[in-house]
Amino acid sequence: MTLKKSHKDEVRLFILRQLQEPGELRDKLDVLAFFASMAPTYDMDPFEAMEFYENEVARIEKLFNYPSAS
Repeated sequence: MTLKKSHKDEVRLFILRQLQEPGELRDKLDVLAFFASMAPTYDMDPFEAMEFYENEVARIEKLFNYPSAS
C-alpha cells in the first residue's frame, strides 16, 4: 500500500516541526558542539554548528517543497 500525497505531506510536516522546534534535538547539537570544541584536535565552533543546522533545516524544507512549517 502506498501513502496518499496528503499523508506524505503530514509526515513531512511532522519531520520539519521536529527539526525547527527548539528543544531536545537542538540541545543535543549544542552539547555535541560544546564538547567537540573542547577537544584539541576537533575544534567545532558551537555557533557555526548551529548556523549549519539552521541552513540544513532550510535545505530540507526546500527539498520537501514546503513553503514553511512554522
